[in-house]
Amino acid sequence: MSYNDFIAGYQGWKEEEDRKNGQGTLNDRSTQSSSGRSANGYQAFLSEYRRDMGLPEPQTARNPYAEALAPRSSAPSSVPAATVPQQEPQTLAQKTEQAKAGAQYSDSWLEDLFGRYGTEAGESLAKGADAVSRMVQKDASWGERAEAGFDLVKTGLEAGLKGATGGVTNLLDALTGREDAKETAAAQLAAGTTVDEYLGQNLTGVQQQAAIDLLNRYKAANPELWNADLEDLPEAQRAELAKYRQLDKQLGWMAQTADRLDKGARAVWNSLAATPDVLLETGKAAALNLADNLRNEDWLAALGDAWAGAGYDNVQAMTDEEVRRDAARRADAAQRLQETGAGRTMDLDTEGAQRMQRADELQQQAKQGLSGGAALGYDVGMAVADNLVTLPLAAIPGVGGGLVLGVQGAKAAAQEANDLAQRGISADEALLRGAVSGGIEAATEKIGLDN
Repeated sequence: MSYNDFIAGYQGWKEEEDRKNGQGTLNDRSTQSSSGRSANGYQAFLSEYRRDMGLPEPQTARNPYAEALAPRSSAPSSVPAATVPQQEPQTLAQKTEQAKAGAQYSDSWLEDLFGRYGTEAGESLAKGADAVSRMVQKDASWGERAEAGFDLVKTGLEAGLKGATGGVTNLLDALTGREDAKETAAAQLAAGTTVDEYLGQNLTGVQQQAAIDLLNRYKAANPELWNADLEDLPEAQRAELAKYRQLDKQLGWMAQTADRLDKGARAVWNSLAATPDVLLETGKAAALNLADNLRNEDWLAALGDAWAGAGYDNVQAMTDEEVRRDAARRADAAQRLQETGAGRTMDLDTEGAQRMQRADELQQQAKQGLSGGAALGYDVGMAVADNLVTLPLAAIPGVGGGLVLGVQGAKAAAQEANDLAQRGISADEALLRGAVSGGIEAATEKIGLDN
């Protein structure tokens, strides 16, 4: 029996009951007896309905429509609780496999490598063609054409960088992606397990990573408790601390140090790989802000007030009061520029922004549980590693030194621009302040290279 047949039968039954019994309520009508043609039609429909639904014939007359439309309980109340099967608790190995599946973690990084290598060229061509089509659309505005142009330049630079680095870039991307998935699986596993499940186990791979994460989180949450004397603690805290200290000995400093170095190295790579995209996206947003501002009369008036006025040609002839009035006027103009200007920020959903954010997360995870001299030593070590990544470029004759300075400066600028974008600072200000940070970084690096 179809749903439409069911509804039609229900409406027909209601009409028959209404004609016979007047305008009583549904409950009143459902308890009243039926006779004659009405009763025969109702009983026939009831039998057909129960036959189609595989229901037994009732011992007493009931309303099948009310039964069908009423919410059904999940289980009959007559079923004793003891008959419900109890799920066995998962073992650590089962939880590990579940976490791997949730993170889509695979050991086949070669498949990831060659799969990416075969699709990147096609993706770049598709992005370029889309940008060109948006640029040549007849009804596109100047701002839309400019945005499409920036996307085209960005796609070309990305394709050039990937083509120049070739298989190395793909290899690092594949390995990084695999390690990120492995770390995600470990985080899922650590969130669903307790310290007792790791004690006395031969931990490797995802399980070892999860145990390290669990231990580091405990250290970070209890910095003073970690070095406390067990005898001075309440029994509950003493037992818990003893377990974590036992896990710390079980893992050993070598495994934890290797984990920190691994995360630090991937943070350096992610930050470097994200630099071109972050700078291009920031530049695109800044250019769109400028295009909007140039069409904004209030912003143009404020710009004129900021640059106009006496004082540039003959500063020494100005009185102190004139200097104060001029400074106040310029400060007011700067405030109006900020209030009336376009406040577009870099798109934080781009691949570069997400990768830069990932680099920050990895750095924080690597430093988790460190304090004092250990934290300072880690920072120094990562700064050295950051420089070592670009140092081989110095061996290129003629342009090596300039390449090192350019890459380091660009990376510092991208990091500063990304941090400002995270705080909601407009793209044009982020680009300017990022350029200043990049210039300072390049200058300090030049001093080191010269020495």
